[in-house]
Amino acid sequence: MGKGFRVGTLVLLLQYLLREVHALELSIHRAAADVDERYGTGHGPGEGIAYNSLAESRKAPCTQNQQGAGDTPFDCDFEPGPIHSGTPTRTYERVAYIDSGAMSPLGIRTIPGWGGRPGNAGPRKRWGAPLFSRSWSEDKLGRREGIVTPDTKTAPQAERGRRFRGLHERERAFIIPNPWDIGTARLLQNLGFEALATTSAGYAFSLGRRDNTVSRDEMLSHIAALASATDLPVSADLENGFGDSPEIAAATIRLAAGAGAVGGSIEDATQREDIPIYEMGLAVDRVRAAAAAARALPFAFTLTARAENYLHGRRDIKDTIQRLQAYQEAGADVLYAPGLTTRDDIAAVVSSVDRPLNVLMALPGVELSLAELSTLGVKRVSVGSGLCRAALGAVLRAAREMRESGTFTFAAHAIPSISELTASF
Repeated sequence: MGKGFRVGTLVLLLQYLLREVHALELSIHRAAADVDERYGTGHGPGEGIAYNSLAESRKAPCTQNQQGAGDTPFDCDFEPGPIHSGTPTRTYERVAYIDSGAMSPLGIRTIPGWGGRPGNAGPRKRWGAPLFSRSWSEDKLGRREGIVTPDTKTAPQAERGRRFRGLHERERAFIIPNPWDIGTARLLQNLGFEALATTSAGYAFSLGRRDNTVSRDEMLSHIAALASATDLPVSADLENGFGDSPEIAAATIRLAAGAGAVGGSIEDATQREDIPIYEMGLAVDRVRAAAAAARALPFAFTLTARAENYLHGRRDIKDTIQRLQAYQEAGADVLYAPGLTTRDDIAAVVSSVDRPLNVLMALPGVELSLAELSTLGVKRVSVGSGLCRAALGAVLRAAREMRESGTFTFAAHAIPSISELTASF
């Protein structure tokens, strides 16, 4: 047995022991949150409180002014905000455990490469076995689902937030394409796009499921994966916030920001066939709560409010404009009415609101160009599930050719070499 073998064995043993310690700390984390959930902390639902250590669980949450002050048993040494690294964070109806490598519940600093950005030290290099950040969501019945949070080695979130906000302030419109996985996100970045938006339908299709069947935790994991995959700002399709109440919409904004998004949309569709659109009062309250959550974040988070009338057979331009105006007053940064297809409708909305308008393209029969939309006053153009549907359409055409004709002419339209794709990754 050589010296190298013995050293390698010791390294593996050390990694195993560190993981066991981390697992113990997570168990303590959960126990502390269980106590907090059962006995309360004096904070109301939806406030998103966070503690800087287990010993501080009955004191005031850590704030930016406390960083490094040394006036607590364990110094506050993580990035301020509604969700902090290494702390249990309480949200409406759920407790989220975010452990990104800054401070453990025992006050022990985690190993380099555990993820996150401890203090102001910036991202640290990984070493040894793959280690990554995780978070847990727990509902009141004690059910937990694990999701991965971003271990970002790319542009800091605050810088991405500023870039994304700036794109909406330019004179001309920009395209924000919608990848559905890491591979397509990197391809789009390499082509020169300036921002990305997730697509709930495209992601669901990639899982072999229908739209609106992805859970919030699954979506948060997806957002984290895309945010970690490129340097581009990512805006998240958050559907209706994964719940009806304003508090849930607000909590979803905070969790999306914790997953790495610098923007996100809340729509007014209920996902129920009998009442497809929320009544105006509740819809506005939901946007107002989401906007308040976005404003409380320590970076620029661009909130998009969506009026879904046209996607649900309610082609009422007057009601759609009234809703967008109300969402604007409630604090939305960007407005969006997917399904607008005519110049007149788009121009009517642009002239009726004072916020940037996002328009959905890649719709059958709609042939407006980016230049034409920009002339109408549109600021942002997305394609929803359009790219995913185009890709799946190519797969189906190729598969039908093979199945029905036994030929392979589809290959003439494929990327000619694997090396070309490999260079993009």
